Amino acid sequence: ITQRNNVMADLPFTVAPVEGKGLGAFANRVIEAGERLLADKPLFVLPATVQGTGITSESLEKTIEALSAEDRGRFWALAQDTALYGDEITASGIAGTNGIPFSHFGRCYCSVFATVSRFNHSCEPNTCYNWNGALGQLTIHASKRIEAGSEVTICYLGSLMPRPQRQRQLLQDFGFECMCAKCVLAGEALAESDERIATIGDYD
Repeated sequence: ITQRNNVMADLPFTVAPVEGKGLGAFANRVIEAGERLLADKPLFVLPATVQGTGITSESLEKTIEALSAEDRGRFWALAQDTALYGDEITASGIAGTNGIPFSHFGRCYCSVFATVSRFNHSCEPNTCYNWNGALGQLTIHASKRIEAGSEVTICYLGSLMPRPQRQRQLLQDFGFECMCAKCVLAGEALAESDERIATIGDYD
């Protein structure tokens, strides 16, 4: 645990409470665009469906039991979305709440991380993540300059889509209504945003 605390102390962000969101990550200094914030080793990786976190493995419970005592503690310390999974804390509820989907060589996976799983969602995030097969870790890089004190965010969705579709998928798969800067746009600004997304055409 002391070793992990030392690693966390070297990171450019701090995990802290966020009103209405549980925990989140905040920059403890200026983070420049392109800077790597973290390379996080997963607690576990399981096959997943394409949409949402979608962990489908029936061996989830065995996977949790096979973790070290320290990693099991980290897993069970993660939050569960009670609106989606009920009040009784379960392995599938925690995995579904915190799982991060990624693809590698055309196959879809879902992983749970002790640190990255604390990052909250934004439809206009200031970081991007990628599975690094050589490291066996998920790397997080700043996609823009992040000012000290700003929340560090990732995007839970795998593709661009207009606001109504984003809102539906986030509510269905993650149990919350997004109120990020992109989702609270109105009037002409909202129309322009959705028009740009439609021009890109990266949605069904």
